[in-house]
Amino acid sequence: MGTPAYMAPEQARGEPLDERADVFALGAMLYHLLAGVPPYNARTATDVIAAAALGRVVPLVEREKHAPLDLVAIVNRAMAQEPSDRYPHAGELAEELRRFLTGQLVDAHRYTALQKATRFVKKHRAAVTISALSLVAFGVLGTLAIQRIVEERDAARSAREIAVTRRQAAEKLIDRMLSDVKERLQQIGRLDILSNLGGEIRDYYGTLGKMPGGMPPEDGDRMALAVDLVGLAERESGRIDSALKTWTEARAKLAASVGDSTDPTTLLRRRMIARFDFEIGTVHQQRGKVPLAIKAFTLAKNEFDALRVEAPKDRQVLLQAADTHDKLGDLLRNEGKIDAAFEEYSEAKAERELAGSQASSRPSEEVLALSTSHMKLGSVYQARGESATALAEYKSTLRLRETLLEGQPDNVEVIEKVLDVRDTLAELQNQVGDEKSAIETYKDAIPVMEMLARRDPMNTTWKRQRGNLLANLGFSMLDTGDFKGGLDQLQVALDMQKELVAKEPKAQLWQGDVARTLTRAGDGQMYLGETKEAIDRYGAALDIRKRLVKSDPKSTPYRRSVAWSYSKLANAFTFKNDLAGAFAAHEEALVLREQLVAEAPSHSGFKNELASTEIAFGRALATKDPRRSKELIAAGMTRARAMVSGDAINGEWKETLTQGLLAQAELARVVGDKAARLAALTEARTLAHASAERAPQNAHWPGYVAEVHVGLAELATDARSRAAEWKATRDALEPLAKAARLSATRKNLLDRALAGR
Repeated sequence: MGTPAYMAPEQARGEPLDERADVFALGAMLYHLLAGVPPYNARTATDVIAAAALGRVVPLVEREKHAPLDLVAIVNRAMAQEPSDRYPHAGELAEELRRFLTGQLVDAHRYTALQKATRFVKKHRAAVTISALSLVAFGVLGTLAIQRIVEERDAARSAREIAVTRRQAAEKLIDRMLSDVKERLQQIGRLDILSNLGGEIRDYYGTLGKMPGGMPPEDGDRMALAVDLVGLAERESGRIDSALKTWTEARAKLAASVGDSTDPTTLLRRRMIARFDFEIGTVHQQRGKVPLAIKAFTLAKNEFDALRVEAPKDRQVLLQAADTHDKLGDLLRNEGKIDAAFEEYSEAKAERELAGSQASSRPSEEVLALSTSHMKLGSVYQARGESATALAEYKSTLRLRETLLEGQPDNVEVIEKVLDVRDTLAELQNQVGDEKSAIETYKDAIPVMEMLARRDPMNTTWKRQRGNLLANLGFSMLDTGDFKGGLDQLQVALDMQKELVAKEPKAQLWQGDVARTLTRAGDGQMYLGETKEAIDRYGAALDIRKRLVKSDPKSTPYRRSVAWSYSKLANAFTFKNDLAGAFAAHEEALVLREQLVAEAPSHSGFKNELASTEIAFGRALATKDPRRSKELIAAGMTRARAMVSGDAINGEWKETLTQGLLAQAELARVVGDKAARLAALTEARTLAHASAERAPQNAHWPGYVAEVHVGLAELATDARSRAAEWKATRDALEPLAKAARLSATRKNLLDRALAGR
């Protein structure tokens, strides 16, 4: 038997082996396994080993190109020429071979990353295959999904771009409409077209506000302008609750979006917040809630003042701030606070003049605003008893507005403003005793007002203005002695006013209109001798006014109106010879009017009304209580003389003074003081004749003239003088009687004059 191929050369020669010899022998065995050489051919093995030892063997990796590289590495290490490079012992070689056979990594070989990956795949073929397939599927599906997402994103982006483009186009259209629609609709008198849009606009902007991120600032600006327009339309259509809701909700949204910001980008929204507070105040004012109105107007005033500091030359801020000052001035004037009202009106005028000094594409707006300041200041002069100055202011207002109207004959807003000042001017003309001019002014205004009403039958502002114009015309007609015609006009006005109240019962201003017209209609029925019907009218007006006072006990206008009702009832009861009823009514009027004068001592209207009550009550008391009668008449005369001295052209003050002189004459008759009676009648005759000549169309002054001459006839000591006085009485009254203009309250004087022929 030959030497085994697995013997080292030393062992084959019988020499002792160290431990590395075993490794060498194993390496030879591995070589034969790889080379396919029979393992027990000692010669071949020995030759191979010897040749390997001598370095003449062809490298195994070249001879066996398909042999696993890690196994080749094991063989090369086991057969390394240097013993130190071989495996230290057979056990380590065996462990190395075990790792190879089980597919693990061997230490003899240095694997590349690719080799490691390849071995992992071979070892875990099933798992890797599944994973690979999954990855491929995921990749394919993911790619498809991503592609679909991208496509959907692109489609969504495209749709969004289209939507944004459309929205921007729509918003530009809306902006154009909002900047133009109010003016155009007001010009043609059709704001009612927008009155039904309030709910839809509130819902639209409510939806925008709920979107993620809230309402964009530009939408907040747009909402403010839209809501202001709709609120105006709702208010003028008589939908006061809707208007209040529109402005209140919009204000809350704007305030939430602005917060404490004073950034210039929020200027429009902050201006509109102030504007909405102003409009909310107008609703409270219309409802007669004066404290709430003052609170809202004051808040708006403070907000505009803050904006003026930030934007001192902003035209809209200036003009809207001026409107707010005017509203506060109106309320203060109505409360009798004349000086405070004058300050507000003066501030408004200064703001309008500053706005007018700015470059503007709408100069007519400033002209209209400035004319308003003239009119407001005129109302203060009128309240102070400076009638001449007031007339000058009103005429300036009318000139400015009529000039605008010449260039814009179809502009309804300007037409409305012209009508407003004509109404105010006519009222003062009537007050100074120029009833003819007052009637002409009213008659010129009414057809224009009716034209406006036909344009927009739903416009309650115009309905109210038309009703008041007719009522004022009717009242002026009563003063001229056209009692039947005046009463007819008052009835038409009353029907209109009642219709408005039925539509909106909360509008206390409209209820006040009804009460005033009822009172005037009562006057007409008194002049016609329909005393019972007159008392019924006065009583109905008093009931309305009492309800208004109950709703706001501190309201000066309401308390003033109640005093008027009591005064009218007192005169009616006196004519009816119901002295108990007359005394009671006079007492009520006296208390109220004393309070009003104490609260507003500079208000000439309040002083004249108190003087009138003192004089009428004093005359009624002449027989029953001469002492108190004298005190009341004297107090009334003192006030009347002071007012006539300060305002020489005011016919109302002169009428009150004349009544006072006649009351003094009556008291002197009762107490038997002929000299005092003659003195009073003589002064009254001079005043009454001068006033009658100044106002020849007035039906009341001839009655005072006649009353004076009846008293003088009674004092005459000779028949000739007596006959002359009776003739003077007839001359004063007969023309009125022939023209059916003689009041029933004066008919007894004519009867006495006819009997005294």
